[in-house]
Amino acid sequence: MSNLRLSHDIFFKKAFSDIDVAKDFLRNFLPEKVLSILQLKELILTNQSFVSPSLKPYYSDLVYLCKTKEEQPIEVALLFEHKSNVPKYPHIQLLRYQLEFWDSQIRQKKDITPMIPIVVYHGKRKWEQRSFYTYFKAVDPILYAYIPNFEFLLTAINEMQDGEIRALEADWLNNILLLMKYIQDFPQHHFTNIFLNIEPKVEDPAKKNLLMSMIVYFLQNAEISRKQFNELTMTLSGETKKIIMSTYDQLIQEGVIQGIAQGKEYGIAQGIEQGIAQGIEQGIEQGIEQKNKLVIQKGLDAGLSIELLCELTDLSTEEVESMFGGHPLG
Repeated sequence: MSNLRLSHDIFFKKAFSDIDVAKDFLRNFLPEKVLSILQLKELILTNQSFVSPSLKPYYSDLVYLCKTKEEQPIEVALLFEHKSNVPKYPHIQLLRYQLEFWDSQIRQKKDITPMIPIVVYHGKRKWEQRSFYTYFKAVDPILYAYIPNFEFLLTAINEMQDGEIRALEADWLNNILLLMKYIQDFPQHHFTNIFLNIEPKVEDPAKKNLLMSMIVYFLQNAEISRKQFNELTMTLSGETKKIIMSTYDQLIQEGVIQGIAQGKEYGIAQGIEQGIAQGIEQGIEQGIEQKNKLVIQKGLDAGLSIELLCELTDLSTEEVESMFGGHPLG
């Protein structure tokens, strides 16, 4: 327990690694026409991830393998957008992700298979889902054939009504989505709803662990005192209340609760310090880049060769050309 530190993306992975939760999510959020061709009973979680280093700041992923009713393999990728911001060009990010997936299959000498990308978003800003075509200004429809247009599914948790979440045909999924919806700005009267109707489900050790993960995630991210926590827990009953209280006591004994509080304070201080350091570093880098750009421009005007300019600025030919829009310089 003492090593358990649940950020938003780690909790997402723990919660949706439960295959029952994943199946319930897909049953409720996949389009009916897609569901009608899938054998969800055969769904399995793979141990693969196709999030490249460039996408790690934005997404965590879980990839499931399934089959169609005609026994054709298909992958479903659940991507959690953990920066809580609406990306400007999500199709481009997701296309990179799909290419990583298909490249992996090609390297393993496998047939490439379809992938359904599903983005789970819990940011507060409204995500206006658009067609890929709309990223391009004033494009003649004749050119659409040359643009790699595709669709992705979006689940924006914060835009769902509580009643809509509770009405889902699911067991744990309702509780998990409510917890994720309110974790960043937690109104205390939602505590009971989040842990409602869990009691009959915690006999399974895996589900008990899932409940404990929910508790740790809640305690780590919700601003709440021990007194408030006790008062909220008393609104619950039976085995659920017992597990929540015993988990809290265990976390105190192992120093996790104190560590969470100290971590928040330290994280704020570190964030400010790192922000200043990164700002200074970025400013220096931008200053050097501007200086090099000026040297190159003046050198070109004076008739100096690219080779000599590379020596003067300690840059490669490609780096010199990239400063001028990637066009080869003569």
